[in-house]
Amino acid sequence: MNLPELKPIESSKIKAVGYDLKERALFCQFKSDCSIWRYAPVSKEEFEDMMASESIGIAHGVLVRKLKRVNQLVQVDNHWEIKD
Repeated sequence: MNLPELKPIESSKIKAVGYDLKERALFCQFKSDCSIWRYAPVSKEEFEDMMASESIGIAHGVLVRKLKRVNQLVQVDNHWEIKD
């Protein structure tokens, strides 16, 4: 699995985010342990709304509560895989 570019953001908990339009997936890297999580399905509009919100962390929490697929990723060699 290829990750989209993760861009640093201003948030107390989230270090960086990326979005994959083809997969309709949001990727977040957290400050606490640098873990990367994949959230899907997330529409482009939902991603843009989250990024435009006053608090990205709060908007992220609201968004992920309604999602069906949430996966932690792990790096294996030179690529990323969904953690079992």
